[in-house]
Amino acid sequence: MTKILSRIYLPAILVSLVGIIFAVVAHLAVLEYGKSKFVSDFEHNALERFAAVENRIINELSVVNTLVAYVTLQPNIDRADFDRLIEASRRKLKTHAYQALEWIPRVPRAEKEQYEAAGKADGFAAYHFKQRLENHKMGPVPADRTAYFPVHFVYPYTGNEGALGFDLGSNPARLKALELARDSNSSVASARINLVQIPNDPAGVLVFSPVYKNNTDISTVKLRQKNLHGFALGVFKISLLVDTALNSSDANKAVRSPAGIDLYLFDGGTNDKQELIYVHNSRSRKSPAPVLDFDTARQDIYFSHEIIVGGRAWKLIARPTVTSLAATWHIAAAGTSIAILMISFLSAVFFTTISRQNQQVRILVDQRTAELKEATQRSLISEARVRAIVETVVDGIITFDQNGTIESINPAAAQIFEYDEANLIGAKMWVLLPRPWHDEYEGYLKTYRKSGDTKIVGGGREIQGLHSNGTEFPLDIGISEMTVAGQRKFTCVVRDITAQKRAEKMKSEFVSTVSHELRTPLTSIKGSLGLIRAGVTGDLPEELGSMLEIAYKNSERLVLLINDILDIEKIEAGKMDFNMVDLDLGSLVAEATNAHEAYAAEHNVKLNLSVPDEPAIVHGDHARLMQVLTNLLSNAAKFSSDGDVVEVKLEQLNEAWRASVSDHGVGIPDEFLGRIFQRFSQADSSDSRKIGGTGLGLSICKAIIEHHNGDIDFSSQVGKGSVFYFDLPVIGISASAGRNLFLSEKTDG
Repeated sequence: MTKILSRIYLPAILVSLVGIIFAVVAHLAVLEYGKSKFVSDFEHNALERFAAVENRIINELSVVNTLVAYVTLQPNIDRADFDRLIEASRRKLKTHAYQALEWIPRVPRAEKEQYEAAGKADGFAAYHFKQRLENHKMGPVPADRTAYFPVHFVYPYTGNEGALGFDLGSNPARLKALELARDSNSSVASARINLVQIPNDPAGVLVFSPVYKNNTDISTVKLRQKNLHGFALGVFKISLLVDTALNSSDANKAVRSPAGIDLYLFDGGTNDKQELIYVHNSRSRKSPAPVLDFDTARQDIYFSHEIIVGGRAWKLIARPTVTSLAATWHIAAAGTSIAILMISFLSAVFFTTISRQNQQVRILVDQRTAELKEATQRSLISEARVRAIVETVVDGIITFDQNGTIESINPAAAQIFEYDEANLIGAKMWVLLPRPWHDEYEGYLKTYRKSGDTKIVGGGREIQGLHSNGTEFPLDIGISEMTVAGQRKFTCVVRDITAQKRAEKMKSEFVSTVSHELRTPLTSIKGSLGLIRAGVTGDLPEELGSMLEIAYKNSERLVLLINDILDIEKIEAGKMDFNMVDLDLGSLVAEATNAHEAYAAEHNVKLNLSVPDEPAIVHGDHARLMQVLTNLLSNAAKFSSDGDVVEVKLEQLNEAWRASVSDHGVGIPDEFLGRIFQRFSQADSSDSRKIGGTGLGLSICKAIIEHHNGDIDFSSQVGKGSVFYFDLPVIGISASAGRNLFLSEKTDG
């Protein structure tokens, strides 16, 4: 009986024991898998956020590099140029994190009064060099310092008024940072500072970048100290450096979506001491994240990444808001255990289930294998496609390492330089360039290897190339930097522009020759027609007089067209002459208006002039500015209705004089607004248009005004008229109230 029971229950007991063991193992396995997936997802999301933050920091700090490059090329930058540069850079780079951007010149003791006078001349009557005294108030700097480092320009001015004139050299910590940036020829970041302008979010950082005198040797520390021009300074809000990267529309969708991750930003400075400078709370939190020190932040589950900012090592540490597994994983583990226990008591179902699971595993393996094969195939196809593109592209593509050794070259590049591909592999990049380009690019790479300066990187530069037979040819070159397997490489894209240069020269010579050859006989024809029209040859029949009038006006239009074409050609070639002097813009506007009174009368239009009572001094070319006013006035008269009044006005707006011409004519169609300053642009370009013109006048006006460091623009409404205006920098007396007079009423003075 006992043996029978043993036969009956022993298998059941054995199956139960095996089932219990499997249940426990399965429970632990499910929990382990859940933890592994949790950590994997966390690390993936953390990496995406690290990349977004690092890219944002690089982008935000690039505005400082832009200022460095501009001041290097334009050492005499004025306050208006500074503001325009920063505003343009802010729009282009979409920067948001800076509290202030400043220009800090190095001012020798002998130039202190000159700089203070310049600041006052810019409209800051209280401008002087100052420092923080022991009582924490601002006071004047000592007069015996060798050099000063004042905040000369600041953008935006609003909110940063107190910084203007502050001598950074008066603060030992700031002076030390300035000297480090100067001697190392690299950007230097400060430790965390408190921005007093933003009491509720004060964490900030200063980034200094040195600016040296253009075209000077800075290869040694002594030469850098000697040739220092000043510093570009960026004041950045740390919170915006991080938050903007994760919340802006530029970030990808995964980064913008809450992932239950807190970010801790530590500043390691130049040593191993880590200071917490910012905590980014996960957007899934309902309460602030806990404040942790560096060691505590690296406990439990975390992921870290280092970012070098101005020589300082910033550590980003990501921590999940929840470190325990979700309840769903525990439910899944318990369910698996219960299922296995049930299966252990139902052997038939157990084996059936095992078979089914094995089949599912095989299907999953087959599916993963198929997906892997498909992914591999796609990768091979993509690689083949890229290789085909590189080998068949018209432009030459060359890759080389940081020593200048060529690693690959496509057929187009070999053909451009007239080499066999095999002969260039392993050669130095600069064998393809004649001197001085050979020495220049070799020097760029030497500098890169020493300091990491990527001056070699850039696109759209025209230089000379060198064929294998030693002949030179014009070459367009662009170089970009990349990282391959941890190694820094460079990709060079080249294009032979010999044909392009030849075509440009032929076009220029053709246009110039044709225009000059046409102008001489046309001037004679116009003069002869003018004499006949004036009655020198006697009275003409009415019908012949009408035809003569048409011929005369057409000759005038052709003369204007030829003159405009010649002006355009001069502008393109950079040969338009400008005689720049200080002149009264008010007198010039009045002179132009008086000169066009008769022309306006021909169109039954009156000119109404409003100019300041006092001189409006600008720096410009009298003839070229008269050319601009002539174009604007004639356009306004032509496009006005009978009996209309054209308003001619000169007024001061901030730091500029604005001359405007307003008409009440037909206006400009919406579809033409974006092309108004393009060449040969006319709202009615049909052969049957009623109002003549070359379509070149406004394009020439734009080039002339921009050469004067000014701006030209317009506003228009269809059926209501247009206003064209240009702004020139103020260098003279401020305007008082203007006066309005119809020109026809000014005959008595």
